[in-house]
Order: sequence, then C-alpha cells, then structure tokens
Amino acid sequence: MAALAPAKEMFRGPHSLRFRGERAWLWIDLLFAPATVGIVGSILHSPFRMSELGIILVAAVVFVTLSRGRLLGTSVRVHEGQFPELFAVVERCSLKLGMRAPQVFLREDPIVPITALGLGEPYSIVISSSWLRHFDEKELEFLIGCELGHIAAGQTRISSLFSASGRENPLIALVFGAWLRRTEYTASRVGLVCCRSVEAAVRAIYATSFRELKGQVRHAAFVEQGLAIESDPSLAMGEWLSESPYAVNRMKELERFATSADYAYWKERVDEYVASGARAEAPAHKPTKASLYLRSLAFIVDLIVVGAISASGAFVVHVTTNKNDLADTIRDLEADSKTASLGHWLATHVTTTGSSLAPLGVIGVMVYSALMVAIVGRTCGMLVFDLRVVSKDFRPANAVRIVWRYLLALVSVITVVPLLVSLVSGFWPHEVFSGTQLVRGGVPQRLEKH
Repeated sequence: MAALAPAKEMFRGPHSLRFRGERAWLWIDLLFAPATVGIVGSILHSPFRMSELGIILVAAVVFVTLSRGRLLGTSVRVHEGQFPELFAVVERCSLKLGMRAPQVFLREDPIVPITALGLGEPYSIVISSSWLRHFDEKELEFLIGCELGHIAAGQTRISSLFSASGRENPLIALVFGAWLRRTEYTASRVGLVCCRSVEAAVRAIYATSFRELKGQVRHAAFVEQGLAIESDPSLAMGEWLSESPYAVNRMKELERFATSADYAYWKERVDEYVASGARAEAPAHKPTKASLYLRSLAFIVDLIVVGAISASGAFVVHVTTNKNDLADTIRDLEADSKTASLGHWLATHVTTTGSSLAPLGVIGVMVYSALMVAIVGRTCGMLVFDLRVVSKDFRPANAVRIVWRYLLALVSVITVVPLLVSLVSGFWPHEVFSGTQLVRGGVPQRLEKH
C-alpha cells in the first residue's frame, strides 16, 4: 500500500500542524466582519454598504482568476530550463510534502518577497527577483515550504481574495488579521518541516524583514525586544494592524515548535514518505458530478451575492414577499443602498415562508452566472463548494455552450416543469442540451498541461 502523502494528513488528527485557533478565528473574523467594517466606515465618515462588499467580492474572484494570465504575460516562469536551481528547490519541497508542484514565477516586486496565490489548481508561487539574491538554498526551502503550507492548508483560497499581489492592506488586517497571523504560524511549521533547520528559518525571517541587514542582526538582542513587548501589552496592539505576526513572535513560536513532539513526528513521516518513492498524484481528470445539495448551496451563495449587488443598481434583482409593483421595488432598492447590514436586507426581503423570487431576479442570477463562468470559470458559490462547469468530456466549456446552458436553465425555472423533473430525477435538461455539466473537484484537462 502506497504511503499517504504528508500534505493530506498534516492538518488532521492529534499531530496537526495547524496553529491553535486558526479555524476558530476565521469564523470569528467572518462573524464580526460587517460590524468591524461598519465601525471603520463610520469613523471615516464613508459607510461601507453590503452592496459594495458584494461587488468587491465578485471583483476579487475575477481579478485573482485573471492574475494567472498577468503572471504569464509579465513575469518569468520558472522551470527546468529557466532558473533550474530555483525550480529544483520547489520540486524538492513539493516532493517532501507529497504535493503537486505549483507553478513558480519571478517578478520585480520591492515589497513582497514571496507569496502563494490560487483559488484552486493550478496554484502559483510568486518570488520577487529583488529579494531572491538575499536567500541561500536552505532559506529558500523554508520560504517555499511556508508557501506550500499555505496552499496545502487551503488558506490561499481565501487570502488570494484579499490581495492577488500578496501586499498588506490595513483594513483587511484589521478585519481578518487574527486569522491571517495564525496562518503564518501554520505555514512556518510546514516550512521548518521542509528545511529542517531552525537557524535557516530564522535567517529567512531576518532576510524577509531586514533584507541586507539580516547578517548584522544579533539574535540575542532581537529576542530581548520580544521580552519588552511581553512586558507591555499595549506594544502588542501594533500587531493588530498587520496581516503578519511580529518577526520576533514568529521566531519564538518557531523555536518552540522545533522542540515539540509534533515536529519530531513530521520529520519522521516525511522521511518515510520520501524513502517510499511515492509521488504526488495529479488531480483527477474526471471529477464527480455535483449533487443537488451542493448545487442548492452554491445557488444560495450566488443569490446572496447578487442580492447585495442589486442594492447598488448593478443588477435589477430583488427578493420580495408582498411587493409586486416595480416602482415600489426600485424605491426599496434605493433605500437598501443606504443600509450597511446584510442582515437587514435579508430580514426585509427574504422570509422563510411565502417568499417568491421575482422574474427579474431569476434573470439577474442567470446573467451573473453566465458572465462569471464565461470569464473566470466559476461563480462565487461554485468557488466556495469547489464546483465548475465543464463540457461532457471534462474540458473547459466554451462561451457559446455556457450562454446556451444558462438560457436553457432560465427557461427551466420560468416554465417550472423542467425544473421539477430535474429535482425529482436528477436529469438536467439544460445540461443535456447545452453539452455541459456541473462537477465537483478536479481540473479541466486543458489546465493540466505545463
């Protein structure tokens, strides 16, 4: 029986490398995000509306998806024939973790040394050519291991939406910083498992923090700065405005982890995996067909996103209970645009009983879905539940088929009968006649080629 790849186990069970509280803080940050954004907007005298956040979310998904093309067009792709030494480090680290090596790019960026991007396969690691000369091979192993850790832990699926360049944003740091800082601790653990040297990891942290000065920093003196922060809690508050933990805190946590039983366990597991000669498997060409349950959940997410956008007038979409007059609906939308609470919008326009989706709302959702799938391959709801539209042979569907798919889907909803047949039998007419299908997981075959 082949050894299970470490990356498939690293964040499960009693030896999980995920930093304590990481997932809990993600949910806490998400829960309080509207309140935090509202407070910041009030302070700035420029309240953020939920409609604006909906538009930002869609724009972020589109931008991250298109960023791969921007990387190919403006950065240097690293492979066996282009910067082979750097490529070898990435391959070696990926092998240790049992991961499929991501695409690697070099770009000129004086601010961000290295970052990982991707909402799904293929993922990318982007390294700054300005910073590259400051890292030796072991330091690179640590840094690349950290980025592989972000990918393996599924963190880039969210963090990429915040920034496709890896640069920090004070507002994002304030809203999601508690989670983002913990993801760095998680990634550092994976990086240490890759490089096997606390000294190299510390040097890498110094290099990304101080660049040329890394060799002149006295470690003992720098650690004392951390003691000063611990003695005065007010000094720790500055970290709240950063997406990354203080360098001194990151090193302290890394050194603590290096003496733990978990680190010893994973060193042994990685050695066993490498000795077994196993290789990471490529994502399956033929993913599973999406269930009705997942289709429904994805649709609900998209309905919420489109509903938020509709309040700003970007789409004429409205969920209502008793209002059928279009003029009243438009006035309601204008009123909603002044509201900063998604909860208020849902409470006003969506009820658990007696609610109906206006025809214009159905059209809006279908138009949104057709545009998102045609441009970036997935809607926000599909992204959340790892769904994608592909052709019958599991290749990317062309724009004509996608438009035809959603036009037929619209007809199915309006005429009701085809929709009821689909719900009962699992036979989806709009998929059969458009030559497309909604599947979960996998990567369209065209994207498998390097």
